[in-house]
Amino acid sequence: DLNTVIIPDLTIVDAILCSLEWELGGMPVRLNTVLAAKNVLAADIVAASMLGYRIDEVEHLLLAAQAHLGPADLEEIKIISPKKLKEVQSDRVNSKEFPFYLPGLEVIEKGTCSSCKGALLAAMRRLYKERSSPDCTILLMGQRLRDRECEFVPIIKYGTVKSKKPLVSIGRCCRWVAAHYPIEHIKGCPVKAEAIYRYLRMIS
Repeated sequence: DLNTVIIPDLTIVDAILCSLEWELGGMPVRLNTVLAAKNVLAADIVAASMLGYRIDEVEHLLLAAQAHLGPADLEEIKIISPKKLKEVQSDRVNSKEFPFYLPGLEVIEKGTCSSCKGALLAAMRRLYKERSSPDCTILLMGQRLRDRECEFVPIIKYGTVKSKKPLVSIGRCCRWVAAHYPIEHIKGCPVKAEAIYRYLRMIS
């Protein structure tokens, strides 16, 4: 971990306008807050608490605390603020139901980067708003997709009980799938939301 080699003197977290989904945007929430801390882990713990998470609910924070890179919980942190820190409402962070479910879409992935996940979510949201859903499509994505190859190869070769589902691989890290099997491929690294949307819209 970089924090064991280079220890920052100051860590600043911009929480003025936040995104609850991924770094490209998606669900903006205005908190009008800027955090400044002498310790990186302390800043992350406070930021996580503003989103409604305890340290034991965020694996990398827990690991950092166990490695003695900073405080072990929020109570150990001295917060200097003229007023109580704003917190995001829990129902906006921990939604029990996926807000834009597409019944005809299945995803097989492992190790997908946040940018490609975000692009997929953006495409799905757009299709959901248009009341459009792809017909029985399986998307393959992720840097470690080979670990799940046994799950989709039988579908490619033999289909399912009802029909043979069309498969499409996404991103540069999954181009090997299209090279080995007769399926479609959406290029990009990261792949663009528009490219995913156009493909899914075409087969809807």
